Amino acid sequence: MVSAGNDVEDFGWYCCLVDLPTQFETRVHEIRWNEVDRGFELHTSGGLFRAEFVVLCTGIESAGKHRFPKVVEDALPQHVYAHTMTEPRISHLKDKDVVVIGGGASAFDWANAVMAAEAKSVDLMIRRPNLPQAHRVCWGSRWIGYQRHFIDLPDGMKWSYSLADLDLGVPPPRDTYYEAVRDPRFRLFGAAGIKNMTYEGGKIVGDYGGTVLKHDFMICGTGSNNSIFGQTELQSILPHIKVWKDVYKPKDGRTHPELELSPYLGRALQFTPKSPEDTFVERIYYLCSGVAHLSGFRCNLSAIQFVASRVCNDISRQIFLDHQDEVKAAFDAFDVWEE
Repeated sequence: MVSAGNDVEDFGWYCCLVDLPTQFETRVHEIRWNEVDRGFELHTSGGLFRAEFVVLCTGIESAGKHRFPKVVEDALPQHVYAHTMTEPRISHLKDKDVVVIGGGASAFDWANAVMAAEAKSVDLMIRRPNLPQAHRVCWGSRWIGYQRHFIDLPDGMKWSYSLADLDLGVPPPRDTYYEAVRDPRFRLFGAAGIKNMTYEGGKIVGDYGGTVLKHDFMICGTGSNNSIFGQTELQSILPHIKVWKDVYKPKDGRTHPELELSPYLGRALQFTPKSPEDTFVERIYYLCSGVAHLSGFRCNLSAIQFVASRVCNDISRQIFLDHQDEVKAAFDAFDVWEE
């Protein structure tokens, strides 16, 4: 097992418990199928590894690229903005005016953290007129049947769920929200998408849905790039796998680029081959948040109990089939008589 992590001590107890060889601080550069050896070659920063099966568990960041609004990247110097998923340094924000972009849990978490660091003010901007009222993702995550069997739904139903999920959005946790709005330094702006932005005299000058404000620092809770095509380690594999646009065309024409380019996974969250000769891709399992909508798996503890058993059972199935002649020979050779 090859793992990437910043703090070995965080996972030391787990490595001891499962007694598996583990390599930390290792980046996988490329995963390539070797047809002669009938196995995968993993080219990594720690050397070459070989495997019969690969399970990708790169979490909520998936492709590993944080998403920033283009207008922010174009208009602002890098030292005046940060992403919620990079654990931005905030000690220097005491007595500063801060703007937070996004209305999800991480945006509100950082708004509260910045106020705890004694920021002068925090303005939080969301594109929607109001925060979502219903947390339907939470509704599904609390229902065991939904998590266990979502992957078995027909394609049209998965697509319908996924479009609704994207349209509805996810509200922040109740306690996080009330912690923020009770602070007099906090303001929430709806229908406040970024129309224009400049950097003038050491200040961020933004037009947020027609409201022009100045701030000292910006924190973007704008998510991650969840496109599988951005994962460099999979570039040699991608031409051989199906994505949703290869398989499904919505009858009503309602589509979404993120859904269209999501990998079309099997019941064990394995890749499915684009051509009959590419069955080797079925030995790669994609447990990443980039397919949360269409697979139902969101990289959380409540869902892993169902996904782990599917993956393990499928690996076991393939190993059994790979060695079926040896198993049959052992069966034929068994001659221990019952007493």
